[in-house]
Amino acid sequence: MSLLTALVDRWRPETHTFHLPCGEMAPTLQDVAMLLGLPISGDAVGPRVVPSTWLDDLEDRFPNIDIAIDVEEHPKATGPAKSWILQFQSDNLAHDADEDSVTRSLEAYLLWLFGYIMFNNSHGAYVDRVLVPYAQEIAEAAVEEMTQYSWGSAVLAATYRGLCKTSVQNKHNAIFTGCPILLQLWLYERIAIGRPIIDHSPYEPDMYGDTEDDRPTMGTLWYAHQKRWAHVQSRRVYPDFVAEFDRLTLEDVVWEPYSELAITTRAPFGISSVYFQDQAFWMTTTALVYDVYIEAHCPDRVRRQFGQRQLYPVPSALHRVQRHDHSLSRTGQPFSNMWVTRVQPWVDGWDQAEENMALSTPAHTEASYRAYLSWYEPKTRCRLLYADMHPQPHVATLQDGYARYRDGALAGTFEMCRLMDVDARANLIKIRAGSMMDRNEQESAWTRVSQRDHSILEAFGSRTSYEDS
Repeated sequence: MSLLTALVDRWRPETHTFHLPCGEMAPTLQDVAMLLGLPISGDAVGPRVVPSTWLDDLEDRFPNIDIAIDVEEHPKATGPAKSWILQFQSDNLAHDADEDSVTRSLEAYLLWLFGYIMFNNSHGAYVDRVLVPYAQEIAEAAVEEMTQYSWGSAVLAATYRGLCKTSVQNKHNAIFTGCPILLQLWLYERIAIGRPIIDHSPYEPDMYGDTEDDRPTMGTLWYAHQKRWAHVQSRRVYPDFVAEFDRLTLEDVVWEPYSELAITTRAPFGISSVYFQDQAFWMTTTALVYDVYIEAHCPDRVRRQFGQRQLYPVPSALHRVQRHDHSLSRTGQPFSNMWVTRVQPWVDGWDQAEENMALSTPAHTEASYRAYLSWYEPKTRCRLLYADMHPQPHVATLQDGYARYRDGALAGTFEMCRLMDVDARANLIKIRAGSMMDRNEQESAWTRVSQRDHSILEAFGSRTSYEDS
């Protein structure tokens, strides 16, 4: 979690982007499609009126299931307990199970998928009850009559809301809501910091299903293979990750991880056409909706991720979703029809998503991006760091490991070593001249040595100074 925490700290709610030394970056609908394979076209996943009898209704739908329902585990203020959902394992479903048993098992699985993977919440042990009607509707609908929902935009909206909320919290136990898996995969694909070391061999044929739709995603790579991490990683590494993000350069980022070459290299048998069927939505500027969350989608702020020239100045997220709409929350509010009415204009607005697009710009050039950085840097927080005046050419790849900066940090320690040497020589001169140092002078001298020593340790990513503090 230290890695995601260090990344979340870079999120700016007013722009809906991470502010990094190399410019703005953010997960977009393109990432949702390529990494998770979720549909983007379809109806917005807006708020539903959940009746106060939802628990009784749930019990009525599961009377013939052999697994008992622990009513005490279903607090009416939240939703179904995850511990109850986990009892519905595939091994418990008989091969000759009747249609109702299959339907109810599918409903339980959907609640698990929603609550554990797609829409994590601050309740922790419970699924938001707003998802119960969606799970029931999908489980009971005939395939040909099933409503298509934009689950991709809903997951991204929930993740944006989690980023906006967590990035401004100071609580030690703050919980990141939304889809942490999306954020983790996005980071692995684009930035080497904290990236696991894995086998990058192409996908094997046994990873493919019987149909074209049943194929792995680009994100499958990070879960299909055994992961290990560089030896320099250990517990309590948050300060190290922060330092690595501080040192991030343009050359450290894989800006376009979904190029045709990248796809064919990783998936020689291809990936599902489903991942590209909603490509027309990737650059939409229409607000994303999940329940009462209304979140701006700003692909025009991260055009380099699409291989386009970054324009500036760029409208902020607040130009598209006003603060009073962006701050909508169910916290302390009843589940009433008020929310449906309040959010309906945004739900209807999603129907126009394919028409509200950020117009394409010419292809990215280094010169144009440097010009953008000259506009961007005064508007964000910059840190003074050691800069290699003669850097070696480098093109970021997925094989880049954690922390390429140890050699660069070495040059930054020379000045600390020189100052320590100056101090030591000055003290030796005093001692050899017979001058006695009083207690305060000795304490001051050794304090300077300790501080500079810690600076050297920090430059090399040592955790000693952080753990001792």
